[in-house]
Amino acid sequence: MQKAMNGDLSDDDDDEGEDLLASKIYSQLGLEEEIDDEEEVVEDGLLDEEEGGNTQSGKSPSKKRTTKKKIQEKYEPPPLEGFESYFEQHRRGAKTSNSTLAGLAQLDLGDYYRLLREYSLPHEDERAMLMDVHRENFGQWAFELSQGFNVMLYGYGSKRQLMMEFAAKVYSPKNHIVVVNGYIPSVTTRDILNSVFATILGVEHRRKLGSNPNDMLDKLIDLLDGEEDGEDSDGGASTRFPSGARITLIIHSLDGESLRAERHQSLLSRLASHPRVSLVASIDHIKAPLLWDSAKVSQFNLLWHDATTFQPYPSTEVSVEELLYMGGSGRAGGTKGVKYVLASLPQNAKELYRILVSHQLQAMEEDDAGGGGEGGDMYGVEYKVLYQMGVEEFICSNDMAFRTLLKE
Repeated sequence: MQKAMNGDLSDDDDDEGEDLLASKIYSQLGLEEEIDDEEEVVEDGLLDEEEGGNTQSGKSPSKKRTTKKKIQEKYEPPPLEGFESYFEQHRRGAKTSNSTLAGLAQLDLGDYYRLLREYSLPHEDERAMLMDVHRENFGQWAFELSQGFNVMLYGYGSKRQLMMEFAAKVYSPKNHIVVVNGYIPSVTTRDILNSVFATILGVEHRRKLGSNPNDMLDKLIDLLDGEEDGEDSDGGASTRFPSGARITLIIHSLDGESLRAERHQSLLSRLASHPRVSLVASIDHIKAPLLWDSAKVSQFNLLWHDATTFQPYPSTEVSVEELLYMGGSGRAGGTKGVKYVLASLPQNAKELYRILVSHQLQAMEEDDAGGGGEGGDMYGVEYKVLYQMGVEEFICSNDMAFRTLLKE
C-alpha cells in the first residue's frame, strides 16, 4: 500500500504481492504443503523444457497462479443458484443422538411422590414481589368499578388467588360477591344466573325462574331495577334487592371452554352492562378478545390491566391448559375433539364406523362384558365380514372403495 501511494508499484511487485497473499490464505486452510508440491511439479517441468532447448522462464509466474486457481476451484466449488442452492444447503440430515436411557434405574412411585413434594418452584421471592405490586392496585380497581367500568385482567400465570383477595377486600353487606369458575367445562350461564338470584333472594327461595336463560336474565334485570319484587310462588313475603346494594361478579377465565359460545358472551355482556352489577374477569388466551364484537365490547365497558403473576395453575384450573389450543395450531382434546373428527368424516365412513362399533358392542354384550371390558382383538371383526356388512347396507360397492373408507 505504501508503494502504491508513492507511485513506485510495478507489475512484478503486484504479482509478488498476490502470490504472498495467496500463500497466506492457503496456509490458513491447511493447503500450503499441497501447493508447494504442485509448484515443485511445475518447476521441474520448466527445468526439463529448458534442458530441451525450449526456455519459457518468463511464463512461470502465470503457471504458478494457474496451479493455485485449480486448487481453489477444487476446494471451493462455484455457488449454486435457484432451488438447487436451497437443496444443497439442506442436503445433510439432522444428527440424532445415540444415547439411551437404558442405564438409568427405574423410578419408583414412592420416590416420584417424594421428589414431587420436595420440589419447590423457582423464583419464589420474585413472584411474591410481583403479587405485592398487583395488590397495590386494588384501590384503583375498586375506584374504576365505582365509576361504572368493569375490570379485565390478562397476563401469564394464574390470577385466581389475586382475584379472590380483591373480592375479599371489596366485600361488604351492600356489595355482594358472586364467584364463577369459568374454567369448569360444565358451567353454564343458567348456573351463573341462578347464583345471582340466590344472592338477591336467598338460597332457599322458591321463585320460578324458568329454563330459558334469556327469560331468566330479563327477570333478573327487572329485579335489579326494582320493577319486580321477589315474591315467592306460594304467596310468601316479598323480597326486594336493597336500595344501594350492588353485585360484584368475579369470573375466572371468561374465555373458558364452556363460556366461549356467542350466546353465553351475549348474556354475560348484558348482565355486566347493568348499573348495579360490576364485573371483574380474567382471560388466559391471547385471542380471547376475538370473542366479542363492537356491541359486546361496548356493553362490557372494560378497563384492561396487566396482571402477569407467573403463578402455576392449580389443580382446580387444570382444564385451563386446553385454552392454549383455542383457535391455534393445536388440537382439541376430550369428547369435543372426538366430535370434530366424526363431523369431518364422509357420510359413508360414518356409517361404516357405526357398523364397526355396533358389532363390537354386541360382541361385548354377548361375552357378558357389559361394555366394561378392555376391548382388544377378542371383540374385533374380520375384514371380509365387515366388507360384507358394508355391501349389504350399500355403503360400498367394491374392495377399493371399502379400503378408502377404512382409511377415513
